[in-house]
Amino acid sequence: MTLTSVESPDWQYQQRDCMLLDAMEQRIVRLTQKNTTLLGVVTQNTEALELTKEAVTSNKNRMRQLWRQLSELRIHNH
Repeated sequence: MTLTSVESPDWQYQQRDCMLLDAMEQRIVRLTQKNTTLLGVVTQNTEALELTKEAVTSNKNRMRQLWRQLSELRIHNH
């Protein structure tokens, strides 16, 4: 009994390898999509953090100004 090409072990290994490569390619595509989404989120978070930093700096400067004004009022009231 001779093996046909469909029944040969080499053919079965090649078929299995192709299926594994297809699955790996699909996984890479999904991971690339997820990474792209995550990069977008990180970019948005970075922008939000910069805006927060600017707001904190502005509020800090305003608070210093108010403390100076309060100190001046205390001096004038004594």
